[in-house]
Amino acid sequence: MNKKIAFLLSLTLIGTCAVPLSQTNVFNSTAIVASAATPASSFNYSVSGNNATITGYKGTATAVEIPEYINGKKVTKIGNNAFANKSIKSVIIPDSVTSLGSYSFYNCKDLKKVTLSKNLVSSYSGGYLFYLSPVTEVVVNGNMSDPAFVDHFNYHTDAVVTGTIDGLKYSMPINTKKVTITGYSGNGGVVSIPDYILGKPVTTIGESAFNGNKNITEIKFGNNVESLQSYSFNNCTALKTITLGANISTKASGGYLFNGCDALKTINVPYEMKDKDFVFHFKYLDCFAQFIRTETDMRLETVLNELKSDNPSLNWNIRGLQGAERERAKYEVARYIHSRLGNDNKSDNSVYIHYQKSAEDNLPYCLVSGTGTCAGMSSAYALLLLQAGFELNEVDLIGAPEHQLAGIKLFDQWYLVECTNNDPSSFAMHHTTDGWYKPGTTNGVVKIESRDQIYRATGPLYTNYGTAVNVNADTQAYIANKYGRANGGNAPYADEYARGDINMDNSIDAFDITSLRRYFNGIFDSGINLANCDFNHDGKIDTTDLKDLQDFVLNRK
Repeated sequence: MNKKIAFLLSLTLIGTCAVPLSQTNVFNSTAIVASAATPASSFNYSVSGNNATITGYKGTATAVEIPEYINGKKVTKIGNNAFANKSIKSVIIPDSVTSLGSYSFYNCKDLKKVTLSKNLVSSYSGGYLFYLSPVTEVVVNGNMSDPAFVDHFNYHTDAVVTGTIDGLKYSMPINTKKVTITGYSGNGGVVSIPDYILGKPVTTIGESAFNGNKNITEIKFGNNVESLQSYSFNNCTALKTITLGANISTKASGGYLFNGCDALKTINVPYEMKDKDFVFHFKYLDCFAQFIRTETDMRLETVLNELKSDNPSLNWNIRGLQGAERERAKYEVARYIHSRLGNDNKSDNSVYIHYQKSAEDNLPYCLVSGTGTCAGMSSAYALLLLQAGFELNEVDLIGAPEHQLAGIKLFDQWYLVECTNNDPSSFAMHHTTDGWYKPGTTNGVVKIESRDQIYRATGPLYTNYGTAVNVNADTQAYIANKYGRANGGNAPYADEYARGDINMDNSIDAFDITSLRRYFNGIFDSGINLANCDFNHDGKIDTTDLKDLQDFVLNRK
């Protein structure tokens, strides 16, 4: 029995004392490396100080995970040709590695997936690192010290780079060099979408990328984001604030982007945002109506101040005027504002709203977006007039099948204003049967009793959204009386008077001169057509019109 114990003890001593020091270090190193790492014995390596360089691979495994340490030495480099021509299918390069030597993974015929060290630096590395290796998947964990390192895969046109930064999961096809956010695994709170990842623009939020997140309270988009794919922020129930980027596009985006985001209260839109109609993705949320009003009112004040600055010769102090002077100022201001709103020439920078049939209806928000339909443009025009000093009882909105106009009151006469173009003939019109209105069709007239009635998100006037009245076929008589010939209507519908026919008797004569002269003396004759007082059609009613009218009547012209 004692002999057996002695024999076992001798074996134990041999097992401990006979092992060389270097092999002891290998044993200890293997103990601290994750079990998935490829054994150190599979590599050839050289040592410099406390660092090791992998110089070759002699293992048989096709899935290679390079260890961070070999024999206690930190693996910082992969040498020239170290894995060249090897039959490996995937490789994980640990974060300890800072450089790859030339041709280090050259001609690995089966190599599809590469996981990079986040500390790799191009200037430390060689060239042709993965040349002739069919890499399709490049994984980056965390922020890379040198984002440009991924450009070593420029020749791998089928490759896609994936990774996670600050909880943002992303993918970047090498052939596009554009980043898509594909998911989120962070802690929530305020999430900022960066302009760049790996030095490449973040242009897309992928389908369902943030769908169902319960912890995000605020989203800030980078200005490179162009597209939000369907369901990208659905049911983010804690989301309260969104700041949009300047280049997000409605056309490039999907649908159902923010459904279920019922806590959302604040939508921030940069002034330089190119496609402001993107905000209609929020139209089904409670916050949208207040957003429309806030953004519109801010822009409303700006636009009116710019108009005043552009034409200071007009009397903009409508609220401080009375009688004929006030009516003349109303006419000139209303006509000038009309001249600066409404055409479909996108290159015309002199107007504030371009007509675009595909834009959202009935939204004064078109003052912000710069595009609008007839409904939105009419609403915007009404708001501008009220801001300039018109009273609520001097502005109407007129709804008709597939169209909407504004109505304005000048010298107790009501005129229609076509807001989709700035042609002078579209301003201060009277009602006719051969225009937008068709007898027997359903129409609506909004009698504006408060500015709140103008701020609407959806629905044409004739659906009786709570502000339309007389919405039935009987409105034919109402509109004809109100917008037909003066003195209470009941006149023939052919109410197109020649310019200068101030008293609307279908004749331009001395009676019109008398009416205009009395007007300039502060005496208002019942039934005057204020639009026709502007005889020379220059947007102002002044003594030049009186002189030109006199010359015309006396056949001097």
